[in-house]
Amino acid sequence: MKFHKIAFLIFSCAFLFLANTFSYAEDSKAPTPPLSGHVENGVRIIEIEAFKYGYNPTPIVVKEGEKVRFLLTSKDVMHGFGIADLGIDVKIPPKKTTTFEFTPKQTGTYEIRCTSYCGIGHGNMRGKLIVIK
Repeated sequence: MKFHKIAFLIFSCAFLFLANTFSYAEDSKAPTPPLSGHVENGVRIIEIEAFKYGYNPTPIVVKEGEKVRFLLTSKDVMHGFGIADLGIDVKIPPKKTTTFEFTPKQTGTYEIRCTSYCGIGHGNMRGKLIVIK
């Protein structure tokens, strides 16, 4: 009886390990979403709305080397739009549009975090910026 419990435990652990491994492999092959926003006069313009406790759209997809203009608005309270790895920290006052421009110089996936305390869910307010070739 003890042998069956041990065998079942080993089989269960192996199954979970393999299922997780294949799941991760599938996620890493997921296609990149289409580019965000639209282009006007050579500048990619992306409207982003901040709200308790998220950003819309997310992910934001842009091209390396292409000038990007973010039109940031807050639906409710003061928020921040921070990408620490890129040195970006923009405050977004409620019900106003804040414009920020930059040109991404390196491909990668970057975490967007709210940098202005906005309530109990502030720590979970995140988004994603994907810079492609």
